[in-house]
Amino acid sequence: MGEKNDDGILVIPTIPDIPAKLSWNKKMSNEFEDRLFIMLSIAGLSGCCQVNIPVGKHDGYPISISLIAAHGADKFLLDTVLDIHSSLQEQINIASNMAPLPDFNGDMDTSELLKEKNVKAYLRRGTAREMLLSYKEAFEDFKHALVLEPQNKVARCAEKRLKRTMS
Repeated sequence: MGEKNDDGILVIPTIPDIPAKLSWNKKMSNEFEDRLFIMLSIAGLSGCCQVNIPVGKHDGYPISISLIAAHGADKFLLDTVLDIHSSLQEQINIASNMAPLPDFNGDMDTSELLKEKNVKAYLRRGTAREMLLSYKEAFEDFKHALVLEPQNKVARCAEKRLKRTMS
């Protein structure tokens, strides 16, 4: 029988959405609160231990990561946080001082999307744009994928999700 290995750490974003700005005084919508607590409830519901580490700000938005370890591995998780904290801060400082990455969307337009009926290319670009919070452009990609393949469930679900997000 295989041995269970519980000495790993799962690193995930603290929340799956854009966080509220630090200066935000408005009440959060119920939908936003639900999305906010999805990632925070993983450890609680599974019995694992979780640590949230604030790593900085970007355009007034707080940025943080969550580290999750197995049930009973609290000391291991906290020791790991102590071990990596200084190097994590150093890497964040290096990354924040780097020049912005070039925009490669044009490359994708000219290569993958030249294949007129490449639904996967539109789905991939739509997904990438959604993750970059370019909802309008992502919506257009998913809509175009549906024109090419009207029964595509992934595109249909993404289109509905983006309609809710943009409204």
